[in-house]
Amino acid sequence: MSEIMSDAMADLVAKEAITEALHRYCVAVDRIDEVTWWHVWHRDATAHYEEIFDGSAASLMAWIFETHRSCMATSHQLSNVLIDVAGLTATSESYVTACIRAGGTDVVARGRYFDSWSNRDGAWRIDERRYQNDILQVIPVTTTET
Repeated sequence: MSEIMSDAMADLVAKEAITEALHRYCVAVDRIDEVTWWHVWHRDATAHYEEIFDGSAASLMAWIFETHRSCMATSHQLSNVLIDVAGLTATSESYVTACIRAGGTDVVARGRYFDSWSNRDGAWRIDERRYQNDILQVIPVTTTET
């Protein structure tokens, strides 16, 4: 019984670490924070964002940060996080809402992240991400607030 409880506890600890890393991703992109970014991704990770981006995590970071620097504001949130742990690897699916204010419009993208994770040296980080867009809205800004 204690081995079963130990395995269940290890899975819970892994799920919490992965959930926190997903939230750190949102913080990293909204704050343009490279240090936090690398607490989410392994250095050799890859990302596939439909027809938007395909490449390394380092290239994705450079592209996102360059784009976000030209924006008035950005806001990313995650929800519906589902995680399956198998020892030192895991997969997750999470819903993302990204709001980008630039050029007098708000671009609101709603989609899903399908991530593969591994625990290397005690740290859960993304090995590969696939992004699927579900809804994209472009909304004119009618106020001067940011």
